[in-house]
Amino acid sequence: MSRFLQFGPMTKIDRVACARAMTAGTVCAVLAATLMLGNVGALAAEDVRFPNKTIRMVVPQPPGGGIDLLSRITGQGVSEELKSSVVIENRSGGGGTIGVGIVANAAPDGYTLAMGFMGPISVNVSLMKLPYDPQKDLSPITLVASTPSALVVHPSVGVKSVTDLINVLRAKPGHYLYGSAGNGSTPHLAAEMFKLATRTEMSHVPYKGSGPALVDFFAGSFAIFFPSLPAILPHVKSGKITALAVTSSKRSQLAPNLPTLAESGVPGFSLDQWYGLFAPAKTPDGIVELLNDAVVRTLRQSSIAEKLAANGFDGVGNTKAEFAAYLNEDIARWARVIKAANIRID
Repeated sequence: MSRFLQFGPMTKIDRVACARAMTAGTVCAVLAATLMLGNVGALAAEDVRFPNKTIRMVVPQPPGGGIDLLSRITGQGVSEELKSSVVIENRSGGGGTIGVGIVANAAPDGYTLAMGFMGPISVNVSLMKLPYDPQKDLSPITLVASTPSALVVHPSVGVKSVTDLINVLRAKPGHYLYGSAGNGSTPHLAAEMFKLATRTEMSHVPYKGSGPALVDFFAGSFAIFFPSLPAILPHVKSGKITALAVTSSKRSQLAPNLPTLAESGVPGFSLDQWYGLFAPAKTPDGIVELLNDAVVRTLRQSSIAEKLAANGFDGVGNTKAEFAAYLNEDIARWARVIKAANIRID
């Protein structure tokens, strides 16, 4: 009844006025018929339920990685919640910008979504000319999950705490090398953020991906690294390398004994590798809310939460407004870091 009233038969005042004017002509009768036809159209439109066909979730990375796994877990849950199929489509390239661009230019009907992440959404906007504007061409649905990076050092450095490392770096400015997965990558940004926060100097060694960087790190080619915690944790447990802290604002379930950087003498330091779901801009609010509800319900399931935790993810699931505010803040933060550190891509 409330939806019927929203689209609107005449109000009680209108009906009374028309009843009084019935002998004067047919104007009110025509008005009533017009409103009724409009209402029938609205009700007919309601019969076209969302979703009534397959939803495509674009993953802007190759199959087999962490974001691919997260997308498949989330997609399965959303499929069950909405009683509709969800297919995963991997469209890698351009540091994630190709896949995100596909969604930014898709029809705003809720059937093409992107599992976005920090690089192509928050970071690259300050590093390159993008084929989309993440704040204008995308509609944030919800922050799905996050995972921390870890500050790790090669045993040859001989430090056991963040404070020790800061003292060593200040004693020999620029002497120690840190590696990354390439200019503008998360390990690069984390290290530059650390340098700015601690007023220390390290020299950057960029690699073409985390895999080659890890190989050289284990070999002692550079001393300091900020890789993803799930990727590095097995090597920490084996004693091959030393982990000093996590970059997130709170400790990770994967390594609860590992302190945060904020706890370790770098107040205010917080960096999470985040993953969130997006629709094209101008997607109807009702569809966005429906998708948000489906994802949040999925993340609240204990079986899903356990799967995510086992793979190093902390499920989030917030509102569209909360996610939009988070994104605006994240984009502004990385713009400041990139400018202060004079970061340029290859």
